[in-house]
Amino acid sequence: MSDSLRRHEESDIAKLAAITRDDHSTIFFHGLAKSGYVRDGSIHIVALKRVEAPSPMQCLGEAVSRDGMRIAYFTTADDASKCRIVLHELRTGEDRSLLDVEPNHNLLSWSWDDTEIAYRVSSGIVAVSTTDRRQRTLGSLPLRINGKPPTHGWNLTSIDWLHQRPELVESGTCRETHQTLLFSSNDSRLLAFGSGAAVSPAGDHIAVALKDSVVVIDGDGSNRRRITSIPPAAFFLPFFKEETFWSKVVWSPSGDRLWFNTIINEEFNSNLYLVDLKTGRRRRVLKNTSVTITAWRQVRVALAE
Repeated sequence: MSDSLRRHEESDIAKLAAITRDDHSTIFFHGLAKSGYVRDGSIHIVALKRVEAPSPMQCLGEAVSRDGMRIAYFTTADDASKCRIVLHELRTGEDRSLLDVEPNHNLLSWSWDDTEIAYRVSSGIVAVSTTDRRQRTLGSLPLRINGKPPTHGWNLTSIDWLHQRPELVESGTCRETHQTLLFSSNDSRLLAFGSGAAVSPAGDHIAVALKDSVVVIDGDGSNRRRITSIPPAAFFLPFFKEETFWSKVVWSPSGDRLWFNTIINEEFNSNLYLVDLKTGRRRRVLKNTSVTITAWRQVRVALAE
């Protein structure tokens, strides 16, 4: 990175730190130069011990536990033919190997009680216990929507859990269209055309980034309400347009705010917006940034310095 880009990224991380100083929360982030979390205004760098694969296989996915105490991440397994799920303990900095799986899609998601982690294999979505490594199938692939397979193929891009129901919420693409599904063991239903779907920390409310707005819907697809608009393209700069493809929605720990990002150039830099769900007020916090937010938690015990 150039010195100017590095300074820009450090400035963006400092802005996130200021938010956590005000509400005593913890925001996890990724940057080109640094990755880690900010807590109570302090910046903490986390370097996960990934092993590079000798083949084109990449094991890159990761997810923060709901209590904010652990990071599950993929790395290359010992025989280099599989990906290994590793649990990184933020309090101690120690790693624990959980499971070796086939190299497939790098999707990880913690259950709401942190007892299981969902991941994808070629045959479906599987949950593994974080204590005894026992596995169970949550849903089978190939995908079927309302009893029928997608006509133009499908690629899953994210997984999230509902709180009290067996279904999963998934985002994916069919051709160039992002869609949000309620995915069950027998069938799936289309909830919305949008990306970046995420389930709220309290109750099964799903936030989705559409092309022109961010909406929240209930877990059964009902009670759809528009929260805020997506910033339009600048009319005097026809080459500049904010897009929501690959947008990521991240809820605040209390469920009163959320982040969404818009991609603004071919380098996948983005503008990062913070939205108050009660008022619908949208505030751009980071502009043309290389920083992404991966999770927002209320961590109640001390982490490793």
